[in-house]
Formats: sequence, structure tokens, C-alpha cells
Amino acid sequence: VLVEGEAGIGKSRLVREVALRAHEQGGTVLFGGCTPDRHQPYEPFVQALDHFVAHTRGERYRLGARAARLAPLLPGLVERVPGLARRPLDDAGDIGGEAERATLREAVWGWLAESAADDAVMFVIEDLHWADASTLGLLKHVVASLGGERLLLLVTAREPGENQEGGAFARLRRAWRRVPVVTEVELPGLTAEGALDLLEAIAGFELDGRIEREFARRVWHHTGGNPLFIESVLSHLVARGVLFEQDGRWTSAVARGDLGVPNAVHDVVQERLAAAAADDRAVLQLAALLGSVIDLGLLFDVAEQLGLDAAPSFEWAHDEGLLVEAQDVPGCYRFSHEIVREVVADDVPATRRTTLHRHIAHTMAERYEPATEWQAEELSHQLSFSPAREDKVRSAAFAAAAAEQAESRRALEKAASLYRRSAELLLGTGED
Repeated sequence: VLVEGEAGIGKSRLVREVALRAHEQGGTVLFGGCTPDRHQPYEPFVQALDHFVAHTRGERYRLGARAARLAPLLPGLVERVPGLARRPLDDAGDIGGEAERATLREAVWGWLAESAADDAVMFVIEDLHWADASTLGLLKHVVASLGGERLLLLVTAREPGENQEGGAFARLRRAWRRVPVVTEVELPGLTAEGALDLLEAIAGFELDGRIEREFARRVWHHTGGNPLFIESVLSHLVARGVLFEQDGRWTSAVARGDLGVPNAVHDVVQERLAAAAADDRAVLQLAALLGSVIDLGLLFDVAEQLGLDAAPSFEWAHDEGLLVEAQDVPGCYRFSHEIVREVVADDVPATRRTTLHRHIAHTMAERYEPATEWQAEELSHQLSFSPAREDKVRSAAFAAAAAEQAESRRALEKAASLYRRSAELLLGTGED
């Protein structure tokens, strides 16, 4: 079973809960994982075998003659089984040629299959997207050998687009789709109701007030339902002193749109973007500055003015799952999470950010004539970043135009907010 999803979505929590139940029911559970900085050959298999050897006794300790063939995988076997020669793996996972590697693969499979003859075995492998070639090759062999054994491989991985090691895992994943014994489970973000349940579990009481439920929906929208992001945002708000419990209820002094970006979330997003090409990162930053809704035509036009080819960069961002279709705005896209957009936008240096906002605003003014309410509001937003007096005046004018349209459709609260915004923008410009 391959469990996929982005960082923080709950893959590890899910498989560990499943593994705990398997252990409670008498099954044998083996754990191994892959890490981005170690790249130890056969890393999860080494970890699982080491634990097995350290904790298995008596008749169930059945390595037997197979121990000699497993010794290169776990040199510690030399101390446990008399007469074995120490033959550690080199950095490339080489044990003397393809024939010996095939022998090792058969030995590992034999160990797992024979262990499953006694009790059902669950082998959990975490973070397969970090696996080296030797690990992927051995796992491919084990999966291909599966038949009627009471052996379950429970593997977690981020989506292939996030693989820092290139396309090896992506190719293996495509091959597994043709293997009947492999099941893929993709974990999405929590629904609004699921996010509310998580927030109530953290709070220890029901969030049944209108303001509390509105706050919960804002957190859900901000995080895209990612459990790690939700928990990090709450911790961040508590640390800032703007979210606290009072009289058994949550009290929040958080301004709308100011939930912030916790360091933990910032680090997760930056790790995900670390391998991005310079042009891809530049186009993604431009998309982040366009706002919550991304008009592809506008993105491509502004990118062209800046000497960037946005098409391949957009395809990369879409394949990575960073940009997704905006279901409520046909032909447009959004960031998968609003908090991801904020991290990307905040990464743009201040002086360049001002320049980009002006490019966006001038291109929008040419494309959107006359401007709809949403377009006028966005134009006002883009121009507001400019320190130039004429841009501040234009920003105020677009805010007033959006307010008039909101008023015409009886959205009076929004109209009032936009009128106030227009007046604030005119302060200090000498305009009435």
C-alpha cells in the first residue's frame, strides 16, 4: 500500500496508527525510513533487519544459512552469528557485482517471506521519495515477489513531483500502477468540517459560536486543510498573544487576512522549493503576487514583459501540485494553500516586489477595460504598493469603482469597506 500526500498531511500518523493496531493484534511490525541527507544504501531494510535481529529470539530467529547472504546489509550480524565475514556495503550499495546484488535481494525476500510464515508481518517504510537507487531496486524486487504471503508493505511518500532525487521514484510508482498487488492511497487535506473537528480536539471544547466557526473556516482556508499547517498556525497565534482562551471560549484579536506564517510551515514550503530552477521560482513568485486568483493570461503577459517564459514554469508548478485549478473561477488557478502563496510572496525582496506589483497593475489596466468589481479591487491592491503619488491616486480610484459596483449589488458592508480603503489611500496625496 503506497500512501501519498504532501508534507504535514498526516501520512506518518496514519501508518503508525495502523501499525499499532497490527502489533496489538499479534502481528510483527518492522519499521524503516529514508532520509534526504544520509543516502545509506538499502537504508529502510537495514533499519528493519537491525531491529528484527535485536528483538527476535528462539525458534522465530530463522536467518540460518541466509545470515551469510544478509551480512553485507547488516555488518552487526558478524557479532551475532559465528563464522560470518565482515563485508560492508560501499557508498554506492555495491557488494561485488550484479550476481551478488541478486543474491542479496533473494536473501531479503526470503527473510521477509519466512518471517510472515509465523505471524503476519507489516513492513512500514517512511519517506520513500528520499530513497536511493539501491533501496528502490530492492523494494521493486520484494513487491514483484509478493504472492499469498501474510506480508503487507505500507509505504509513505510525497508526491513524485516533490522527489529531490530526480525521477527514479516517479518511474517506480508508474510501474507499480500495473501491479495488481499495489494499492495507492492519496491523502487530501481536511475538509472544512474535518478542520473544525481538529480545532475542537485541540481546544478541548466545541466551537459553536458564530465568531469561532468563522475563525475555524479562515484557518481552514489559510492552510488548505493541512493538519500540520493548522496546528502550526494555532501555535503561532497563541505565541503572538492574539489567540487565547477566556471564560472557556477562544478569543481572537487576529485581523482578517493576518493569520501569519509559522516558522515550521515556512521551512516546509522552502524545503519543497529548494530544488526549483531560478526561472521557475521567479514565475511562481510572480504568480504569488497576482493574488489569490491567478489569471494565466495575465501571468504569461507580465512574465513576458520581464523576459520570462511562464509556460514551462507553470507546467512545473502545476505538476508539483503548487498551483491548482480555481473551481469557482473558470480558466484561473490558485495556490494549493493560501499559506503557501504567502510564503512564496514574502520571499520576494521589497524593492523587486514593488516593481513587480507595478508591472502587474499596468498590465491589468490594459487587459481589464472596463474592470469588473473583482478586477478593480485587485488593481487597487496592486497599485497600493507603489510609493508614487499618481499610483496611490489611481489605487484609490479603482477602490472607489469597486465600491460602487458592490453597492449596486447591495453588498453594503463590502462597499463601505472599499470606500474607506479609497479614502485611506488618498491621505497625504492632496486629493479629495
